[in-house]
Amino acid sequence: MLTLAVLTAPFRGPASAPVATGLPAMTAMPTPYGTAGPAQPPVVATAPALPVPATVTATVTVIVMPDLAGRNGAEARTLLHGLGVRTVTLEATNGEPVIGAFRWTVAGQSHPAGTHLAADTAVTLRVQRPAAPPPSTAPPPPAITPPPPARHTRPADPPPPPAQRTRPADPPPVDPPPAQQTTPPPTAGDDPRFATCKEANAHGYSDYQRGVDAEYDWYDDRDGDGWVCERR
Repeated sequence: MLTLAVLTAPFRGPASAPVATGLPAMTAMPTPYGTAGPAQPPVVATAPALPVPATVTATVTVIVMPDLAGRNGAEARTLLHGLGVRTVTLEATNGEPVIGAFRWTVAGQSHPAGTHLAADTAVTLRVQRPAAPPPSTAPPPPAITPPPPARHTRPADPPPPPAQRTRPADPPPVDPPPAQQTTPPPTAGDDPRFATCKEANAHGYSDYQRGVDAEYDWYDDRDGDGWVCERR
């Protein structure tokens, strides 16, 4: 054995040196099942963010169903549209097509009067044609014959009165001649008498009153106010 080892020693090459590979050193991590590969950083799984839904507020209009019995179809439908009902259907009770809604009368409705319902609820109105009035059996009124036109007759003249003796007419009265105004002569103490009031005013005399001043009777009171020779 020793001889064999000595003989084979010259044929062994020198011990090989470690070869650099340029890769980072990796340390094996022990696991319960043996040695694992190189250590890795822990990976945390995160869920993607979800968009937040927007809040939608819906407004529902609620109406009170009116009593439409006896109304014509067109009037009832217009009333419901005015309250906000979008869908109004007219159905004939005899199955006929409803043509000319104003000629039909509401006999029933899908929702009783006073019911609270949303405006988007469909409403059905059952309509029928109004019954024709029965023929009248009363006899026709008698014909009225107008009376003949009245004739205008002249009344008879009254009899003449008996002859009477008449007194001859008196002659028409004769108006007496107009009285002439007599002016009494001036007395002592009166103002001088002038031909006109203008002349009296020029000499400083004026304002004579009827029934008070004797000078009033000397002049003509043209305006009849009871004063003469007033200063203007």
